[in-house]
Amino acid sequence: MKTINKIIIAAVILLGLACCSGNDPKIIKTEEYQDNWDKNLRIRATYADSTVVVFALRSNNSQEVVVSSIEQLNPKGTVIIPEKITSNKVSYSVTGIGEEAFSGNDVADVTIPNTITDIADGAFEGCERLVSINIPNSVTRIEKRAFSGCTSLTSITIPGSVTKIGRYAFDDCERLTSITISDGVKEIGNGAFAGTGLKSIIIPASVTDFGNNEIFYDCIDLNEIVVMDGNMKYDSRNNCNAVIETATNTLLAGCSNTVIPNSITTIADAFSGCKGLKSITIPNNVTTIRDHAFSSCINLISVTISNNVTNIGEEAFKGCTALSSIALPNSVTNIGERAFEECSSLTSVTIPNSMTIIEDYAFSSCSGLTSISIPNSVTTIGDCAFAFCTNLTSITIPSSVTRIGTRAFWSCTELTNVIIQTPSLSFEFDDVFYECDQLHSWDVVSQLDVNSIANGLTNEYEWILGEWKGVDFKGDLAIITRDGIVFNNAVRSGMLDEVEPDRSQLTKQTYEIKKTEYDFDNKEYMSIVVNGDSAYFRDGEAAYFLDLKSKVIFYFYDFDQKITLKKVK
Repeated sequence: MKTINKIIIAAVILLGLACCSGNDPKIIKTEEYQDNWDKNLRIRATYADSTVVVFALRSNNSQEVVVSSIEQLNPKGTVIIPEKITSNKVSYSVTGIGEEAFSGNDVADVTIPNTITDIADGAFEGCERLVSINIPNSVTRIEKRAFSGCTSLTSITIPGSVTKIGRYAFDDCERLTSITISDGVKEIGNGAFAGTGLKSIIIPASVTDFGNNEIFYDCIDLNEIVVMDGNMKYDSRNNCNAVIETATNTLLAGCSNTVIPNSITTIADAFSGCKGLKSITIPNNVTTIRDHAFSSCINLISVTISNNVTNIGEEAFKGCTALSSIALPNSVTNIGERAFEECSSLTSVTIPNSMTIIEDYAFSSCSGLTSISIPNSVTTIGDCAFAFCTNLTSITIPSSVTRIGTRAFWSCTELTNVIIQTPSLSFEFDDVFYECDQLHSWDVVSQLDVNSIANGLTNEYEWILGEWKGVDFKGDLAIITRDGIVFNNAVRSGMLDEVEPDRSQLTKQTYEIKKTEYDFDNKEYMSIVVNGDSAYFRDGEAAYFLDLKSKVIFYFYDFDQKITLKKVK
């Protein structure tokens, strides 16, 4: 009897070893099927604890499989990935964790065997219960978004076997305060640690490819960055708390405690999303501030820009909502699109005389901006350049400006005064000043011979749209009604086509509209004031000034506007 019991016990032990050797869990059933999408072999494995894991055959190796998905979790949320899996008497090595295999799953703990070589795109993305994970020395690649959104993950060690940390691999791991990167890692992708709770980071000497985009974006608590001595491509010279590309003197990544060394010539998007940054001084050797360099630095109050900076890239300071003023030195020749967009506290901007173009959306949504001076060097104001500057009250457009883009001052709702020193500008009023509801004064200061336009007109006169009273015409300048009747010294209220003209006001000489008419948008105009090569005309919705030689139109939409034309003495 004792002998029989010993045999039974031995058999149970052997069975247990067979089922649970190494890290292998107890799998009680496997099923094979062909996936409808990629026609590849799938193996569905049911664990003893009710977990169901699906494995997929590697396309380039008939003896290897990767974890494809988790169909069912046990109540504890634990998963043990086996080193091997057997199905239909064929043994497969488990060598990878496939794309989005655990994505969005309620997994709390995963055991990864030493057979795994790669963790694919989004493998654990959004696993909010995952607190910790051990990456074995067999893993060589952690691909993009692999652990993105693992909001409970607190610490992780990247072994030296890993050569690549993919883009946004640990993005939005907000509780991840400790990351150890072992020597051996060569590539760190863009945004790899964005949105983490890191306080410090050490970049090993082995790294030769450091992503140049948003590596530490939105790392609020990061205050120390160190590149280990011996790195042949990057450095943290002078204990500057930054990553610098040694050969080009380009600052690639910074933090709230960064002090930019004097040797730096270019700032990449090093501080993008650095919410802890409050002030920064850009030293004299810097010539270029690249795209997104300080974008979304919401607590940045003070920026000192050296006199040698020539280029400020697209969205360089976009979303710096605490920045109240900035002085751009005369060395600056280019400000990129949206460079200061959404800088809502910006009340003062000095645009240097070296500027020729204000790019699209450059200062849009700066709701604190009340006035701005555009220097005579500027020739172009881009599309929506000052759109939604809701506190901008006045603007003077110098004679150097030859183009104003579409909706350049869109929804500048407090804009009441505009002075344009170049009446030959190519733009349409409704586009440039779209939804500028308070714009009542519109001064066109002509650099042309006013006599060729007004022919003896008094030095100043007012044309009140909708009422047409107090108009003083001289010479042959006249109002031509829709029915062809011409009269001057008109004092009349209401729409001209809605009243019978006062015959007593007609001069001895009358004019008829010629058959050769000016066709603008196929509209029929109620009244036209014509003199030589210029004309004023209106339709049911708007009034226009037209230079017939250059075919330039100024467009006035609001009937309540008061338009003042002034002579240039």
